[in-house]
Amino acid sequence: MDLFDELRKEGKLTGSLVVKFQQKYGDLFYRSLELLQNNAVSIHKNIFFPSQLVVWSIQGHSGYYLIYPEVFCQCQNFLIEYIYRRQTFGYCKHLFAQKLAENLSIFQENRFKDKEFASWIKKFLP
Repeated sequence: MDLFDELRKEGKLTGSLVVKFQQKYGDLFYRSLELLQNNAVSIHKNIFFPSQLVVWSIQGHSGYYLIYPEVFCQCQNFLIEYIYRRQTFGYCKHLFAQKLAENLSIFQENRFKDKEFASWIKKFLP
């Protein structure tokens, strides 16, 4: 059982889980946790119907970030480290926060029609 499975099973961050996450992920864990605790930041699971496409997003003080879990984040850190520098896949704080939020069930779920996708995604384009 990995740490995220333990987190989902517990349903909350216990003291022992915090220690385990800190030992394994270090500062990334705390930077991601800070996003979850910041009332100005909101994590959204966006579901489009009838296709069942799921796209996550984080809305924060510096804008919106598009997230495909375990695959991609639109933030500069992810683009520089994992796309331009071609490092082995890793988490940026947004991908990590999304995974924490999903396993703790602390996100907002939004439902859209497939035909709304084109206009919805425009807020993520420069």
